[in-house]
Amino acid sequence: MEFSDQGIILRVSPFGDSSLVADIFTQDHGLCRGLLYHANSKKNCGFMAPGNKVSLVWKAKNSEQLGHFKI
Repeated sequence: MEFSDQGIILRVSPFGDSSLVADIFTQDHGLCRGLLYHANSKKNCGFMAPGNKVSLVWKAKNSEQLGHFKI
């Protein structure tokens, strides 16, 4: 399953050394949770703050699983 949407970051929590688990409220799909790989790098750390509006792609094998985001 895959979709593209725009949303607002609600919450982020660290996962491992450089990844984050994010809750994002999307315009068409509601609340989505997913993993962001390499989100704590110097290049990406600025835009992953709660309240920021992002454009994203969410992918998972099915809708019940924790997917991953590309922002």
